[in-house]
Amino acid sequence: MDAVLASLLCDPALVERAADDWKELSVVGAANRVWATSDGGGAVLKLVDDPAKARRERRGLGVWAPAAGVAAPRLLASELEREPRALLMTRLVGGPVETRALTAGERADLHRAMGASLRRLHELPLADEDPLPLAEALRRRTEAALAGGPPPGCPASLFARAERRLLDHVWTAGPRRAAHRDFRERNWWIGDDGSLAVFDFEHARPDDPMVDLVRLRETDWRAEPALEAAFREGYGGPDATEEARLEILEIVHALGTLRRPAGVGGVTFVDAARAVLERRLGG
Repeated sequence: MDAVLASLLCDPALVERAADDWKELSVVGAANRVWATSDGGGAVLKLVDDPAKARRERRGLGVWAPAAGVAAPRLLASELEREPRALLMTRLVGGPVETRALTAGERADLHRAMGASLRRLHELPLADEDPLPLAEALRRRTEAALAGGPPPGCPASLFARAERRLLDHVWTAGPRRAAHRDFRERNWWIGDDGSLAVFDFEHARPDDPMVDLVRLRETDWRAEPALEAAFREGYGGPDATEEARLEILEIVHALGTLRRPAGVGGVTFVDAARAVLERRLGG
């Protein structure tokens, strides 16, 4: 790590502390490794194994978030041309939302505020450089979800209903938007002063904006519709057309989750995916 720090740390104050003031925060089994200064308000060093994820993180933190006015860690420096691919960012004060004990009202306010934040990200002017139109990309994503027949954990009758629903859908989509693609409480941060921020942009890329609501419905909103209602107030939607796309994307994502190799995502993800299919298609 010392060589990475030497090439990245540009703040003299951080350089002085780097030798003895960094603590590894990596999660056992995770592909990425993370270190942080021991006190809040310092810095975080993230080593990313996947080059595509590293580029997405750099773009999300360094370009999209500041341009859209979305609170997030500030990118200080990066080195992605050689291994280990590293990003240095400011360390937020506070903690992840999922670790905080919030009242029902506080959580509703949180989702309302994050809905407004996501709307700003989705409205960011974005040059879509992908030659494949979004509607065609979504159609191909649908085909991939259906390929191979029923996935593990999905009864044939339920898969048949999913297949009919997906094949009957005609994709119409506007331009791609800046999408976080893992937007939910586990990637939201709350400061000691109540300020809010988003982190973990390694999955972020141009996509249908409704993909950002799929994980919320699968997790945080699953048993708490009041949170979705609050989020809608802040986001200002989705409208009827977006809702139709969102429901199809939920089915596509659920089938993809069930096709993951055994053990990837855990039982919770499998149960949530099956619940999505039953809710959208009938048990």
